Amino acid sequence: MESVIGVVARFAMYALFQFFLYWPGWLVLKIVTLGRYPVSPMRREAWYEFELVAAVGMLALVGIGMAIAALA
Repeated sequence: MESVIGVVARFAMYALFQFFLYWPGWLVLKIVTLGRYPVSPMRREAWYEFELVAAVGMLALVGIGMAIAALA
């Protein structure tokens, strides 16, 4: 039973990190690099590029959350 819960939890974290954080990171990187990076998600060359964009998305969302908390 623990292995099933572990698989479900790992899939949920993968979906959160890979799908929901990719697009905010994509938007931030497009603005910062003036449209040069990242390339289209359909033509990505390596998995680490996708991970990097998702990590930037996570940092952007955390930063926005901290800014909102500081203003409140």
